[in-house]
Amino acid sequence: MLERLLEQQVRYNKVHKELNELYHNVALQFGLSDASSIILYTLYISEKPCSQKELCELWSLTKTTVNSALRKLIKSEYVALSPDPTNYKVKLARLTKSGEALAEKSARPLFEAELKAFERLSEEEQEQLATISKKHVKLLREEIGNAFDN
Repeated sequence: MLERLLEQQVRYNKVHKELNELYHNVALQFGLSDASSIILYTLYISEKPCSQKELCELWSLTKTTVNSALRKLIKSEYVALSPDPTNYKVKLARLTKSGEALAEKSARPLFEAELKAFERLSEEEQEQLATISKKHVKLLREEIGNAFDN
């Protein structure tokens, strides 16, 4: 039983690493960090400015990671910050013209590839993938909490 579980866990970890590597290679192709690539992607597909808090929550990234990536994107003039009209304490990140151009080359093809790949799964497989992935993360979060709460 333990051997089978170990084999399955190794298989899953390998697939997860391959998935991360796909996204990492896209980011590298455009000279971006993984976090910068995720931010460009998010701002592109959301078509609206996002707060740092929203970016952190959406991608489970730390505030430090998002802040650092945003600073690099701002310095490169791909992203600009502006105050949120409903709360001037909050700054919203938005793509600049050069950021939109970069996102057209990086985020758009990636997003389209994701949709096409997902579309190639049956509706049942799409649902199963989302449901099982969510359940696995929930169970793993619980088990990690149990393992480190001693």
